[in-house]
Amino acid sequence: MPAGVKTEINGDNVRIDWNAPYSGGSPILSYKVVILQDNGVTFTENNVDCDGSNSLILANSECSVPISKLRISPYNLAWGSSVYVKISASNIVGTSAYSSSANGAVILTYPDAPLSLSDDSLVTTMYQIGLTWYQGVSNGGTPVIDYQVWYSYST
Repeated sequence: MPAGVKTEINGDNVRIDWNAPYSGGSPILSYKVVILQDNGVTFTENNVDCDGSNSLILANSECSVPISKLRISPYNLAWGSSVYVKISASNIVGTSAYSSSANGAVILTYPDAPLSLSDDSLVTTMYQIGLTWYQGVSNGGTPVIDYQVWYSYST
């Protein structure tokens, strides 16, 4: 079975790579790459982006899946989800067991802009400005830890 399975974010894709298993003297003919759905139970094959019979995927032991595809059916992964993957290998003798489930890639995006920015009159004085706002609808998959505030001064 394949080993060393890893997932990582690579731009707008999740890169999946692994170490080819010992083939027993018969070349590997294909791989099957399965990705965990949002239900945390069901693994579904991705035979489009990770077509395990593709010569480049066979040669390089890697493939990439667009994050946009992982966010929709059948995977439905939310922002902040880890991408779990298992891989099996096939040759003329048969198909291996699946590798251990591996992850590493966490699907993140930019958070939404804050909502309802307003002056906090209890804080605002001639020398300071008090502001209040609400966090945007989506945090992008991880807690918001910082805000940047810009202002323009005019006389």
